[in-house]
Amino acid sequence: MKFLKLSVFSLLCFFANLASAQDLPKSHLKVEQNKLVNSKGEAVVLTGFGLGGWLMPEGYMLGLPKPYDSPRRIRNAVVDLTDQATADKFFTLYEANYVSEDDIKAIASWGFNSLRVPFNADRIMPRDKQGKSAPYYFDPSGLALLDNVVAWASKYQLYVILDMHAAPGGQSAHNIADSDGVARLWHEPEVYWPQTIALWETLARRYKDNPWMIGYDVLNEPMLPGTEELGGDKFEQHDNMPLRELYMQISKALRNIDQGKKILFLEGGFWAQNMKDLLPAWDANTVYAFHAYPAPTSIEQLPASVKEVMAADHPVWFGEGGENWNKLAWQDWLAFNRKFTTMMERDMVGWSWWTTKKFARATQPWQCHHPQGFSVITTYLANRGPKPSKEFASDVLLKMVENLATEQCRLLPEFVESIGGKLPK
Repeated sequence: MKFLKLSVFSLLCFFANLASAQDLPKSHLKVEQNKLVNSKGEAVVLTGFGLGGWLMPEGYMLGLPKPYDSPRRIRNAVVDLTDQATADKFFTLYEANYVSEDDIKAIASWGFNSLRVPFNADRIMPRDKQGKSAPYYFDPSGLALLDNVVAWASKYQLYVILDMHAAPGGQSAHNIADSDGVARLWHEPEVYWPQTIALWETLARRYKDNPWMIGYDVLNEPMLPGTEELGGDKFEQHDNMPLRELYMQISKALRNIDQGKKILFLEGGFWAQNMKDLLPAWDANTVYAFHAYPAPTSIEQLPASVKEVMAADHPVWFGEGGENWNKLAWQDWLAFNRKFTTMMERDMVGWSWWTTKKFARATQPWQCHHPQGFSVITTYLANRGPKPSKEFASDVLLKMVENLATEQCRLLPEFVESIGGKLPK
């Protein structure tokens, strides 16, 4: 009988594993003409979310005033208000609560199929631990966070696109590149291009055999030197040749590792809208990614250079959008969302909503709430009030990251349904 029980158990395990294996894609998604296809040759339109704010905190998502709008400035504020040990605890809890397995499971259950995972290079490749040349240091705890989300997405059958949201040195002078005010990726390429390539190589080796991790959003919203100072038509005058050269060097490094299995998502210059100098594609498995705020609701509203990419029969992907809503009444905004996502899906563009979770704002699935006393902290940071005591600030900030846990946040079903999600009844 003992043998019979073991045999039955073994058979159950075998069939469970067989069913699970049948659920897995047999190969990576790939580009075929102007669309993405799976192993059966079926077209796949990406619909999902960017996990913005998680490994790339932004001040507006947390309700912090400027200049506390980038990861390094947010950390400086927490250290100033408390101490280094409390700041370390704050960010450990922050990262644990911002994205959980249950969040990923929920996104899949609503009917979406993909995640864009933004990361700050500094979280994985700490700037204060790098020399001027290889070998470089990679933080195991940062890599483990990416491992977790890739594993969860694979479990719940969501495609993953890794997004270098802030590159070594900063690809722009802005907070969203976590820069020190200078876009050093362009001003010091001899230092920061090798670091950027090495980081992508590390990630490529780590996930090269996972078919749910379908590709690399190589560089978020690059701003080449002089772009913002140009007069007239910035799109016409913008020089993307340095961007093209960096993309080609990264592409070569990645293809030496993945042999072309992953998709290269290449964003245009000038806030991911200008594709000048990036055509024709030098790699067959390439998608051109663009961003727009507010989101377009017709092909005619797309940036001119994006329409040129489509006319050349290359696939495009709307990798980020969704914040601009305050000029519309709530119900009108919900209707706008559905018009935008329907158009993108109909025209095989696909989309990734920015983002899943923020404080106070209602422009994403989960709305988080500030703890009592938070206004005392923001008043101080805005130079409009006295500095609170270390004990007071510590209590408020740690309560704040507790409130990031999904069960503490408010789910917005109307919003989820407005972008095509179907919540379980």
